[in-house]
Amino acid sequence: MPIDYSGQDLRGRDFKGQDLSHANLRGANLTKANLTKATLYEANLSYAHLAGTKLAGVIGLDTVTGLID
Repeated sequence: MPIDYSGQDLRGRDFKGQDLSHANLRGANLTKANLTKATLYEANLSYAHLAGTKLAGVIGLDTVTGLID
């Protein structure tokens, strides 16, 4: 079952190296979260707030559509 973080406040959370494939992050606040080397294959990041988020080495980000903020 995919992880569902939709609409949650995840500011500053550390997801470094985690597999978030198919995760629902729609509308989540990921401000200053660490997604370094995280796998986001087919993750839903539409309407997510990403200001200041560390995205270095993110795997599968090119498959994500609808990024806002």
